[in-house]
Amino acid sequence: MQLKSFHILPFFTSSIIMLFCSDLNSQNSITKPDIDLEIGGEIFAKQTTESGNYMLGLAAIMVDVDVIFNDKISLFGAFHFDSSPWHDLLNETRQTRMGTPSPYDIELEVEEFYLTWNTTGFLTITAGRWFSRISPVNQLHLADFQFNMKPRIFTSYWGNNHGMAIDGIGTKLYYNNSNSEMALKTELAKNGIEKENTLLTNTLSYTYHNETTTINPRIFGYWEHQSNLHPFFALEEEENFNNQELQTGHKINGWGGNLTIEQTMRNDQSLLFTAEWMNRKFGNRSYPGGYAFLVYSPTDKWNASIMYQQLKLPLLEPGIGSMSEKSITTGVSWFPYQNHRLRLEYQHYGEKIYHENMLLLKYTFIFDV
Repeated sequence: MQLKSFHILPFFTSSIIMLFCSDLNSQNSITKPDIDLEIGGEIFAKQTTESGNYMLGLAAIMVDVDVIFNDKISLFGAFHFDSSPWHDLLNETRQTRMGTPSPYDIELEVEEFYLTWNTTGFLTITAGRWFSRISPVNQLHLADFQFNMKPRIFTSYWGNNHGMAIDGIGTKLYYNNSNSEMALKTELAKNGIEKENTLLTNTLSYTYHNETTTINPRIFGYWEHQSNLHPFFALEEEENFNNQELQTGHKINGWGGNLTIEQTMRNDQSLLFTAEWMNRKFGNRSYPGGYAFLVYSPTDKWNASIMYQQLKLPLLEPGIGSMSEKSITTGVSWFPYQNHRLRLEYQHYGEKIYHENMLLLKYTFIFDV
């Protein structure tokens, strides 16, 4: 079994742990923590429409643990068991079987493991590993997201298909009343495939909600210093990338914004709209990307969704400064039980770098233990 590396900024983390222990010891009312454990998984079948590849397998086993010590201190962990044979129980084309199956390589990935400390009525401190809070979509787990994959601005600009996970410390300064909240979130963390890069993010958000409507706009900026040479590192290991080299750089900055609107209507109907734009810059060049999606739920058992994406990626090919990718994803989800979802989804790529069009059927299940 391989355990992926998990590093936390030592100085900040040790300081937070000391303060945490002090506050924990001062809570005389604590008897034992409230523990919530969830176990789930994903079973899928898919076909790529161009090469004709069929795939059937168990995508992952997920374990989430939420420990609430008191009204100020909590601990959350999300663990992802992944194995290459589970991803490919059936892998063959219409004419010939694919190559030699990959060896058994079981991995335990720590998606999130962080401590939250509500120090006062206006300041929250987080330490550990978590999905960056610059985007409401990035901070979701795949099992909670409406589509099969996170938007490409996260998977290509930041990390893997699960989103951008960072190791470090974060603060949230906020003011709220009965139906709104204004918040400033700051993150100082390590980022990258091996957590080798230093990242600083700032996000300003406003949330308004009433009985039927929630509106959440936010703007963000980030600064990153990379010790490796691939600012778009998610494309490095793609087999179908045709050996096109990526431009390189060490100091990267960017900015963007997003807007989420959720409307609840009569008879349990609801609409969810989210749009986000991000500009990733290194050197003198900018590489923007964005997405927008709409989810309509006629009942709490069904929803239909559509998402459009577009982004630009840099290349060093002679005469080619960048390449664009555009895609549309549509799907229908059915929820037979609570925390169970059966989803049929089609992904169509217009301008693309290495992705193929794909038809997917996936069943996601989560049990509250």
